[in-house]
Amino acid sequence: MKKITYIPGHSMPVKERPVEFTHEMRPAKGWEVTENQPKQYVSVVYLGNCIEDGDMFGAYAKDGSICIYKGQLNSGKIV
Repeated sequence: MKKITYIPGHSMPVKERPVEFTHEMRPAKGWEVTENQPKQYVSVVYLGNCIEDGDMFGAYAKDGSICIYKGQLNSGKIV
């Protein structure tokens, strides 16, 4: 089971559900609802909790692209 990489200074979550993405940042359109989920990526980094957008993530794909998501950190686990 993969886990989220944390930026130093962030505390570990206690919820049972795995990490969930709800929206993806599209440069030309802004936030869009997404069906993509963390298990599709090589690595996911928890960027922190934004006061306006909630939990934020950077997701690294096999092809070298990096996507920005917002969603729910929950347990911090990727299943």
